[in-house]
Amino acid sequence: MRLAREAGLALASAFGSYALAFWLMQILPDSAIATLGFGAADAEVRAGLIQDRSLWAGVGGLLQGDLGTTLDGTPVTAELGGALLASLPRLAAAIALVLATIGTVCAAPRPALAFIARASGFLLFVPPFVFPFFGLALLLQFSAIDTPLQAVLTIACLALPPAALVAAQAAGIMARYLESAFAISVRARGASLARQRWLLLPAVGLELLSTLEKLLIGLLTSLLFVEPILGQSGFGALLLRAIRRSDLDLCLAIVLFLALLVNTGRLVGNAARERLGGSTW
Repeated sequence: MRLAREAGLALASAFGSYALAFWLMQILPDSAIATLGFGAADAEVRAGLIQDRSLWAGVGGLLQGDLGTTLDGTPVTAELGGALLASLPRLAAAIALVLATIGTVCAAPRPALAFIARASGFLLFVPPFVFPFFGLALLLQFSAIDTPLQAVLTIACLALPPAALVAAQAAGIMARYLESAFAISVRARGASLARQRWLLLPAVGLELLSTLEKLLIGLLTSLLFVEPILGQSGFGALLLRAIRRSDLDLCLAIVLFLALLVNTGRLVGNAARERLGGSTW
């Protein structure tokens, strides 16, 4: 019953985000008027800013699986699917780096955990757009545009913010679990350091899973900066194009997709937190 209620709230939140985005898109001027100013538009052009499409028509299309069309006349599903496919390899590589970070931190010597937590915490204060700008400076310095270095820097800049977050969390969690009764009993039975960390790793992963919503937000925020700045096509570049052109259907579809993704992460995190509530660690 509780899971069904939370799922209903997640859907309500996603569609609420869709409705809010629709309202904002209705009152904002299109890109041409935004550039020239309202004073440069005659009454007929201003009247054209009031779009005759209703919110319920958009919701009706969603229920039928129709996300609408872009300003170019391309189905939004095709644009969104193509952008996600373009970003998927980078996202997969970044997620692999984040998972590798968790494993590396959990295997680190105990005295190093406090340093890792502090260093990672410092990186969390760096705005996510700083990393791709630094990467772009390197590409320009070495004339490495359209080279393998561009792809490597894209993945690195994409993975850094979420990796810093999980490193800080994993270091603190592992340091706490090393003081638990379970870890002490494992050591007393003669388990090696590697064995002890391996037995604690599932508990660390479960606790990290409880913050999946934050990790998703960090990864998506990085993506929205990294791709446009480093000149890569994909989901982040598509969102920037949709906003700049005031492409109604495309913007709404992206908002709905992001809201559903983040709310799914919230549901998984809630389930993990509930599981931790009954844990003996």
